[in-house]
Amino acid sequence: MFFKKKKKVKKISFTQMCYTNSICIEAVVNTLVKKGVCKREEVLEEVKRLTHIAKEGKEGG
Repeated sequence: MFFKKKKKVKKISFTQMCYTNSICIEAVVNTLVKKGVCKREEVLEEVKRLTHIAKEGKEGG
């Protein structure tokens, strides 16, 4: 008989998940900047733009 072993799922807190997510995003931004694809300031401007749009959506809905 062939049974797949169940993988143990490590539970993490919401804070740990947010921290891990932010580290991953920072790694991607650092790589893009290092390769000359974009500037850090451009990323920050885009974050501000998307935050503004998200806030408008919540207020308008």
